[in-house]
Amino acid sequence: MEKILEAFKTNLTPAQAMKLFTAPKDAKRTWPEHYMYLVAISEACGGGADYLVLNNVVQYASADLRTSWELEPARHRELGQEVVAAVGEGQKKETRRCHVCNKVGHLRADCPERGHGRGEPDLTLAVGEAINGEDVWILDSGSSGHLVREESWLDEVELCNDECLQPNGEALKVTKKGTLTLLVTACGKTKSVKLTDVYYAASVMHNLISYGKLDEKGYTLTHRNGQRVIAAKVGSDVAFDVAMRRNVLVVHGTVEKHECASDVIMAALDREVSAADGVDSSVQKGSLVEFHKRLGHLSYDAVERLAQDPSSGIEITDHRRVNCLTCAQGKQSKNRQSKKDTGKHSPIDRVGGLICSDLKGPMTPKDRLGNRYMVDFVDHKSNYCRVFLARIKDAAAKQFEHFLVYFEKRFDCKTHVLRTDSGGEYENIDLFCKSTGVARQKSEARNQASNGKAERMHRTIINMARCMVFACGLPLSFWGDAVQYAAYILNRSPT
Repeated sequence: MEKILEAFKTNLTPAQAMKLFTAPKDAKRTWPEHYMYLVAISEACGGGADYLVLNNVVQYASADLRTSWELEPARHRELGQEVVAAVGEGQKKETRRCHVCNKVGHLRADCPERGHGRGEPDLTLAVGEAINGEDVWILDSGSSGHLVREESWLDEVELCNDECLQPNGEALKVTKKGTLTLLVTACGKTKSVKLTDVYYAASVMHNLISYGKLDEKGYTLTHRNGQRVIAAKVGSDVAFDVAMRRNVLVVHGTVEKHECASDVIMAALDREVSAADGVDSSVQKGSLVEFHKRLGHLSYDAVERLAQDPSSGIEITDHRRVNCLTCAQGKQSKNRQSKKDTGKHSPIDRVGGLICSDLKGPMTPKDRLGNRYMVDFVDHKSNYCRVFLARIKDAAAKQFEHFLVYFEKRFDCKTHVLRTDSGGEYENIDLFCKSTGVARQKSEARNQASNGKAERMHRTIINMARCMVFACGLPLSFWGDAVQYAAYILNRSPT
């Protein structure tokens, strides 16, 4: 019987399976029907498309499930349980009758005709609709801490693994803590208020401001000129206005979001384009410390030289230099790396004359794509650098072939010399160098200064990447993205 089934079984090629996976699905079908259809395609393809089944299901699932799938690819077991639960929701059919439309299949809370001339909604739903929104914060005397439902609002993020008890008795998991700045009104005037010890919980329903935390800071709920406000117990300082909605105290405020480094770079590029077209654009203004953080903790001197160029699109309003704790944490080293790098027997006076390279790894932990090695290629004349990631040493060194083609096309030059250390991983590109006319130089053993350009660039890139990961509070597995972005910044900064 098994042989007969095997003989008449439908077989699909990977291309056919991919076409069926990406084809539009019938909206009238239920979740279980879609799921079984995808599983059947996977089995017809030989059982190797299970990843696409899960990816396709998550694509049309909730936003929380998609985020979990993209940022935590290693959590397969828990994610599978969530997908099964999401698919299982389609199997639950309501047999009770709705008290609003008198139809079977849903309850009063899910009735589509509710609110269309059939009486006022209940109090809970009315309050929920009235206080919903990103700019509405509930002033809660029963909350022991500030809570937000948007992770991107937090600054100075710290990881935590805490739980808080909800009014219904269920535990709410808190994963991160940080600060945020709210733009609020105080006695009719707009001002910024910084909240500290703000916790992020993915499943929290509303943004909460803890009245207990405000009381600890010396603030209380009172009235000023007929307006309900949060003001200091001692003095005349008013933090923000408070409104009453459906017997709930709420605060209207928007989160002041800081621009990331990529936004500053893109704004500078847009300025160059608009200037060429005769269109004026605004200049990004900020302190030296702010641009230092936005540009991947670039050195203060490099930021100031960058700002001196009118086409950079940035203007420094405060030149004070503050000791950066993140730089002290991320750029510390055991010993000073010598910067002496001789250019003997190499044409270092021209772009492409000498390319220095160094490989670092294995890195722990792996990055998000499973890479453990990084290799950099640095032009001795211009300091232009490229960073490549790979899972094994040999593959990392082989990236020189891609770099050579890109570099010579990009700068219209000819590469003459490739200088590396004496590592065996570079031996597999000797034949390629001979065929392209690139001379090979190997640095002396236990003498890093002879290849100091690449060694120092490695240290600079790693320091910047470490600072960016620490400052953003991201997992260490994002180091691969950080090192490539660091090289992107360095190539657009003065040297």
